[in-house]
Amino acid sequence: NVEEINLHDNQLNTLLCKNKLWNYFKKVKKIDLSCNLIKKLYYNVNSMNIMTIFASQLTSIDLSNNLLTSLKGIEQCQQLIILKAKYNKIDDIASLSSLQQLQELYLEGNNIMSIKDTLNTCHQLHTLSLQDQQYGKTYTNPICSDIEQYIKEIKQLKQLKQVDYLKKATFITNQQEQLEEKRKVTIIEQQEQQQEEDDNDDDDDDQQQDQVVK
Repeated sequence: NVEEINLHDNQLNTLLCKNKLWNYFKKVKKIDLSCNLIKKLYYNVNSMNIMTIFASQLTSIDLSNNLLTSLKGIEQCQQLIILKAKYNKIDDIASLSSLQQLQELYLEGNNIMSIKDTLNTCHQLHTLSLQDQQYGKTYTNPICSDIEQYIKEIKQLKQLKQVDYLKKATFITNQQEQLEEKRKVTIIEQQEQQQEEDDNDDDDDDQQQDQVVK
């Protein structure tokens, strides 16, 4: 009885199944679909696809490095504990709100703007990652750019214990320090800009005085 399937890097562009042999893998709990060309998880309810075949018992799925823009269809996997969907183009995560068993969620490198109205219903979720560094490059989401808002939304998720590979308390402290540093830089830039404007005004005054003397 097979419990794990690895379809990593197989140029798959669909989850539709034409071969009925897939029905013999009904006990699969973990599947790796990373590094493919998959664009969607949702298909017609009558279609035979990998998601519907394994949905009832799937506990872990890796969808990283695909072409997904939405996680619609993932709500079929009500037993899901671990979801990896890093490095896609995902901006719609509404389907996650029904995953009551979800504990670990990895979404670095997507287009997510907010999490507050989705993940607050995932009461078992203790690990969340929306940004990470790999080989000197940062993979993030738009939500992470607004540090103040990001901290606020993370604080609202009381069930979280680990955020962006750090303990939640450490993450919040680090983010607050970054926010304070950003504020300091903004103040310095404003002061420098004001000084430059003052210097320009002084130069204009000097030129006017020179013209008067002449």
